[in-house]
Amino acid sequence: FGLYARIAPFELRTRDQAACPSCKGQFCVSGGSFWQRFSLGKAVLYWHSRREGCPMDLVPENIRDSRDCTYCFNCVQACPSNSVRIGFRPFMADVGKGPLPADEAFFLVVLFGLLTANFSKVYVDLREAILWLPQQGALLLGWGGDGFNLLAAVWIALLFPLLLLLPAWLLWRLAETGTAAGPDVKPARPVEEPSATAGFWRRVGWLGLPMIPLLLAIHLVLALVKINAKAGYLPFALNDPSGVKSYLAINVMQAMNPPGLLLPLDLLKWLVLAALLLGIAASFFALRRCSTQLPAPLSRGGYLAGGLVAILLPSALYIATVIRWLFIR
Repeated sequence: FGLYARIAPFELRTRDQAACPSCKGQFCVSGGSFWQRFSLGKAVLYWHSRREGCPMDLVPENIRDSRDCTYCFNCVQACPSNSVRIGFRPFMADVGKGPLPADEAFFLVVLFGLLTANFSKVYVDLREAILWLPQQGALLLGWGGDGFNLLAAVWIALLFPLLLLLPAWLLWRLAETGTAAGPDVKPARPVEEPSATAGFWRRVGWLGLPMIPLLLAIHLVLALVKINAKAGYLPFALNDPSGVKSYLAINVMQAMNPPGLLLPLDLLKWLVLAALLLGIAASFFALRRCSTQLPAPLSRGGYLAGGLVAILLPSALYIATVIRWLFIR
């Protein structure tokens, strides 16, 4: 939730900063019990209810960004002074305030790999190319199906996405490499310790920030295609929750035709391509925004070059998949 919350168009903040210090219960965090009143004419009903607190233990007064907020809105319902508001904010307001922490960077890498592998299922050649290395590893080790699944899981969830990010990381590092030669150049001990901002996962956190809109676009594309294909089954699910009668009628007895698509493919393919291109454009905007917030020891030019590679490389795979999947039939 923290990744996509950074680019959400709305936020949770407090209306009155003076209301929170005077609040003794902090029901927005801990929750609490409340009496509620409902009236209809002369009839009045009171009931005692329990409201949940914040699952992340966030105090609305101290929220400065939305990376930890799950948007459960428990604080909005539990605040006795109605001081918590839901409001809109500038586009990508939280992007660029700092790199992804190591745990979020690791999660983004795993999500990146899983989404790319899932997206490539409809492009047979690309899917076989992605799975070629774990297949060869399983054959070399003499492992069966379970062994291949283990190698494929490690490859897809960790090694493959890191391999896609490696050119961007190397380009950024090379941009910060300087050389000097001459008779006056002498080796010397470094005066300062290496900066903590230059670690591997720290750089992955910076490179991963502008990729968030692209990953969100891939999620939206997959959801759009799935909803378009499966939404027609909703009446069957409501009338037959178990699905047994519907399955028998459609697949066994063939007494009725399966529901069709909500949108024709000629329209769907352009919507999918538009969503993907919007995600790529938003990633470019996020990259430019992040580059202005880099700490001083890091190269802005190297980061821009590496970020472009980090965005363009998977974007090329996604666009090729969409064209092969929906445009070439």
